[in-house]
Amino acid sequence: KKKISPHFIPKILPNMAPANLHINYKFKGPILTTSTACATGTQSIIDGFRYLQNEDESDDIKHMIVGASEASGHALSIAGFQRLRAMSTSGTSKPFDQDRDGFVLSEGCGIMLLTKKNVSDIKENDICIVGSGLTSDGYHLTSPLPDGYGGYRSMQKACKGTVLMDETINTNRVYNLYINTHATSTKVGDLSEIKAIVKLFGGKKHVNVYIVSSKGALGHSLGASGAVEASICYETLKTNTIIPTKNLKNIDEEITQILPENIKLLKESDENLKLDRIDFALNNSFGFGGVNSSVLFQKKKNLNHKWNDAFFITINIIYFLNSKFLYIPVFSIFC
Repeated sequence: KKKISPHFIPKILPNMAPANLHINYKFKGPILTTSTACATGTQSIIDGFRYLQNEDESDDIKHMIVGASEASGHALSIAGFQRLRAMSTSGTSKPFDQDRDGFVLSEGCGIMLLTKKNVSDIKENDICIVGSGLTSDGYHLTSPLPDGYGGYRSMQKACKGTVLMDETINTNRVYNLYINTHATSTKVGDLSEIKAIVKLFGGKKHVNVYIVSSKGALGHSLGASGAVEASICYETLKTNTIIPTKNLKNIDEEITQILPENIKLLKESDENLKLDRIDFALNNSFGFGGVNSSVLFQKKKNLNHKWNDAFFITINIIYFLNSKFLYIPVFSIFC
């Protein structure tokens, strides 16, 4: 008879991923592990951000490594999602498209370094986290609220206190907001997220909103997706370039009917959009159980005068990979 390995228990504990980093690199700070389904990656970033914001907790900690990875390319996982009718039968992820029929499973990893800096130490092109929002629907195990109200509240919390929500600040200027949506290519989920975005930003004359879903090109890496897409938000702010949604050819009529003039959904046929500046990037991740997470990024040189904090949390990308050939047996990494 085969004996159970003495490593069996350590191997199945989710905090072992960050524990190995701490052991290898002799880190002495806290280890925290987040598990909130497909919102895990974004919530891990938010947890690190909030920890560094709390001066009582982080007085001796200036850096946090945050992120997530997931490898669910297994027959059992695929069968489970197929039974939920969440996966595409056509084999193509088509967020917001009229012919979308579910997501394509992928595997990936995104890791960031958060650094707590005094305002005077922040460089012009540093990317800062300036807001975060966490909510729950309290509605259904696998389906979001049809009106998107949970996602609306998480985005509202992330943008609270910024010029996006306050039209009295610099009203002569129009701000460009990039949103990397959760949009997994499901009928209900994509529409509810658009409804949430329209409810929050629709008709705001001082905000131009550009919406994409990276899952059209990368598939859905589940718990890792938020960290992967946050990395894309980082690069978007760095380059002032927006990559449109892959496989979005014909926008669902239910979506086009509610899109106001200041909100644009970028299709595959649109070329990469180069702007003079992108002021904000908002990353959404929603998950089973009704969890909603949103994190707002901003380039330092675009910070408006409303922000008078003594310090900001800046980010740098450590590792970013999305590949069907990646096999990492952990659900989330947060340390």
